[in-house]
Amino acid sequence: MEENQDPVVLDQEAALANVDGDVELLAETAALFLEEYPRQLSALQKAVKQGDARATMHHAHTLKGSVANFAAREAQQAAFELESMGRQGDLHGAILALEALERALARLHPLIARLAEKRAVTGP
Repeated sequence: MEENQDPVVLDQEAALANVDGDVELLAETAALFLEEYPRQLSALQKAVKQGDARATMHHAHTLKGSVANFAAREAQQAAFELESMGRQGDLHGAILALEALERALARLHPLIARLAEKRAVTGP
């Protein structure tokens, strides 16, 4: 693991363990995440803005699962909080929780991009 990498943002060792040590699969997962998460985040932002608790729960749950692949605890916790708010039907504080998730994803993005680059270097 890189010295300057914060395991709360991304725990590369745990992420590798999630794919049984398959660096190529982790890189592919990272590339797919980078492609998909902007749409997931956009749908979540829309749900929060519209006060749609059910959609907030659904989209937060999806994002939580996506970041869990990388043992990204900070983003996972932020998504979990939004998911819980949606499940309870109470979006009071959802804007702040969404902002926390956006910050966590902003910190996570470059680390995931580095993982995805390994596919470009080692892949076809």
